[in-house]
Amino acid sequence: MAGFQVSETINAPIEEVFDFATSLDNTKNWLPGVISCEPVTEGEMRPGYRFKETRRQGKKEKTAEIEVVEHHRPKVHAAKAQVSSITAIYRFTFEADGHSRTRVDCVADVKATGIMKLLTGLLAKAMKSADGKMLANLKNAIENGSSQAAA
Repeated sequence: MAGFQVSETINAPIEEVFDFATSLDNTKNWLPGVISCEPVTEGEMRPGYRFKETRRQGKKEKTAEIEVVEHHRPKVHAAKAQVSSITAIYRFTFEADGHSRTRVDCVADVKATGIMKLLTGLLAKAMKSADGKMLANLKNAIENGSSQAAA
């Protein structure tokens, strides 16, 4: 498996952390480079739910369609993006750590087929560089109410 793993303990109850992390309205506050997230699917967040995420990468903006592949409030949320022959899955697990603390773990996995398979290590490194601080940003956004956490 190519990818990375990050963890953070947040001083807030599990339901609050899960709901904040899985709300499209909050993504700009903790996901690095995210400019906007817009629903493609109507209704509640659930497996099969799709949204478009636009990120700034350098001077360019790139949009990807993301599909929720797992959503079990307040314990697990996973989403998948596929671009060409590259698939990235980010799986978040939430665990109560006492009454008012939550441990969040994220495992990011990248897989590729064809010639891109040779580049999975580099792709994983780029993913970690772009998103490795996201849970620290999530902690800051929730604990400090920072709307600039991902800047």
